[in-house]
Parts: sequence; C-alpha cells; structure tokens
Amino acid sequence: MWVTEQLRQRHAFTLLLLSLVFLLLVPAYWHGEKKDIVTGILLTSVMVSFLLIVERQKARLWLGIALSFPVLTHSWGLIEASNSWLYLSLTILNVIFYSFIVVELIRYLIRNRDVDVNIISAAICVYLMLGLAWSFIYLAIETQTPGAILSADMQNPADIFSNLFYFSFVTITTLGYGDISPASTIAQRWVVLQSIVGQLYLTIVIARIVALYRPVDGESN
Repeated sequence: MWVTEQLRQRHAFTLLLLSLVFLLLVPAYWHGEKKDIVTGILLTSVMVSFLLIVERQKARLWLGIALSFPVLTHSWGLIEASNSWLYLSLTILNVIFYSFIVVELIRYLIRNRDVDVNIISAAICVYLMLGLAWSFIYLAIETQTPGAILSADMQNPADIFSNLFYFSFVTITTLGYGDISPASTIAQRWVVLQSIVGQLYLTIVIARIVALYRPVDGESN
C-alpha cells in the first residue's frame, strides 16, 4: 500500500511538471478558439495533478477543490472579459489558487530531507508555477488598467494571456528582451518583485538541494 501511494504521488508530480511544460510550449502552435481549448485543457491538468498530490491532506484538498471552480470558470473562458469586475475577481482567485500550489510545494520541499525524483520535480514546478501565478497578476493589472503592460488595442483574451504568460517568464528569468515593457508604476513594481523572487528562489532552492544531496556508496570513488 505504501509503495502504491509513493508511485501515485510520483506520477502526480510528473503530471504536474509535464502539464506546466506543455502549457509553456503547446498553446503557441494553436490559434483562435483551438488555442483557448488547448490552454484550458492544460490549466485543468495542472489543477487536477495538484489535487492528486494533496489528496490525503483533507483540509488542503477541500480548499483546492473550492478554489478550482472559479479557476475552471476562468480557464475555459466561461466569463467574458467585458464583464470587468467579475473577470478581475476570477483572475485574482486564480492568483490565490496558484500561489496556494506554490506554498504547498515549498512546504513539501522543506518537509522532505532526501533528494529524490519528487523533490527535483517539485523544485522545478515551483519555479514554473511562480511564472504562471505572476501571469495572472499581470492579467489582473491589465484588466484593471488596459495598456499597463500590453498594447491597449489588443482585444482577444487568449492573446492577452499568452503575451502576459510569455512576459512573466521573460521577467522571472531576468532575460528582459524589452519587446514588452510595463508602462504603469504598479506593473513596474510587480515586475521588480517577480525578478527578485525568481532569483532568490533559484539561489535558495539550488543551495538546499545540493546541501541535502548525498552520493550513493561508491559514487564518489
């Protein structure tokens, strides 16, 4: 039974990691309504894989399920962006949900002392999840103040999210291509914070994983 649970959890971490990687790459190959559907499927896969990770922690599981309903509503475009306040509220709930995932994954990293496949997968997932969560922060800013980050004439919600998703990862990796630049003070402050968090996370997590790693017998010879 314990082995089965370990394998199921490992598959959940693998599914979460694959969902995030596919979310980063696959929607770019689609356009229009098909792009919306692909993005919705992958965001749903991220949500389900996280719920599988916390399935034995009832309080966190039920909190995740409760947050998943507005997340699904937003992910599948069931609320029009023209309904600005409701759309903004759902966007903020997405930020809360993905931040919740980040916190739970960091708790897992801190709680476990042995470096294994799950630890490595969780560490990568946190970094990718930070980029995803910040995408929704930027979406909330753009919803409230059109033109704060993107061109004000961009109307398609899928294109808006896709560009903000790209901008988020360019920011967290501190690449700073400059093709998209924050125009408002609020957006600029969130960009600075994301850059700092991204660099601190890499430094702290890599240091922890290296410190916890112990070579197997004979590996050092």
